[in-house]
Amino acid sequence: MKKLILSFNMFLLLVFILLATQIGPQPNMNNAYTEIFEVVNIYSPCCKDIIFELNGDKYLNYINRGIEKGIDQYEWNNHLKNEELIFTFIKNKSLLGPKHRT
Repeated sequence: MKKLILSFNMFLLLVFILLATQIGPQPNMNNAYTEIFEVVNIYSPCCKDIIFELNGDKYLNYINRGIEKGIDQYEWNNHLKNEELIFTFIKNKSLLGPKHRT
C-alpha cells in the first residue's frame, strides 16, 4: 500500500513538473505583442540572473543566467536607466507564467 501511494505521489509530481515547465510556442505575428517600459533599475540579486525593474510593470522580467552570458549589470544599468525599452512578449498559457506571457 505504501508503494502504491508513493508511486502515485511521484506520478503527480512528474505531471506537475511537465505542465509547469512546458516548452512555449515560437513567436509569430499572431501570438506576440510589444510593450514599452521605462527602466528603473537593472541588477543581479543572486543566481547570476539579470533583473529588469520596469516602471509600470509589477512582474519580474529577467535574463536567466545573464552574468554567465557576459552581461555587465553595472554597464547596462548606467546606459539603460531611465531609458524606454521595447519588450516583445509571447502569449503563452503556463501554470507559472504571469499574465500568460513569456
